Amino acid sequence: MRTSNPPSYDKIFAIYSATGTLTDYVVPSHRGLLLINTSTTTTATSTTITNIDGTTVTLAIAPGVTLLPLQIWKITQTSASSIRIYGLV
Repeated sequence: MRTSNPPSYDKIFAIYSATGTLTDYVVPSHRGLLLINTSTTTTATSTTITNIDGTTVTLAIAPGVTLLPLQIWKITQTSASSIRIYGLV
């Protein structure tokens, strides 16, 4: 992961919109991620990502909206019907 600077964004693009399974998707050039969990429960939904250095981490996305000012290499696995992932440039 690499943090973005400055923390403002000019464009948003969809990466995953709660349909199907996204596996080993190399994320286009971005400076941040916008993660939305539309679940009505308090349970976090997990998504696995691969960082720029090749390490893998599982993100627990809590219900609501999360803005992460970081860059990743790829989304390794996600298939949740309540998750929407956007890239920020």
